[in-house]
Amino acid sequence: MSTSPFQDLNHLTSLGDGRYTATIDSIWTIGPKVHGGSMMAVCAAAARRCLRDGAGENDSLLKMQPLAVSANYLSAPDPGEVELEVIVRKQGRQVALLDVELSQAGRSAVRAAVTLGFPDDGDPTFVTASSIDDMSPEPPESA
Repeated sequence: MSTSPFQDLNHLTSLGDGRYTATIDSIWTIGPKVHGGSMMAVCAAAARRCLRDGAGENDSLLKMQPLAVSANYLSAPDPGEVELEVIVRKQGRQVALLDVELSQAGRSAVRAAVTLGFPDDGDPTFVTASSIDDMSPEPPESA
């Protein structure tokens, strides 16, 4: 058993031209089929990797992270090797949009749209006081 199954799940091997392979372990299944969330994670990892592979001298692209993933599930793959094909639709300074197709044995399993950008890591821009801020987490005894 691996000590880092999520890292192993997102390990990709490049085939060139925006194509990758990954291996999905049986730990990521519900019953005999691969769990949808794990396939979304692999699609997001492939999008991020594709953008980084094409970054060249553009260091800012190396810092982009998946912000949103929308997926359509077309078939349920078995655990094992899958192929991913990534197409960059838009590569901007703040946001990149990529399409990813995950397939197994030539059969499409997932088509995902992945948005990459820079996560908010600073203080909130808009903060207003609320009446619930002073509310105790425990209700009063009279409640």
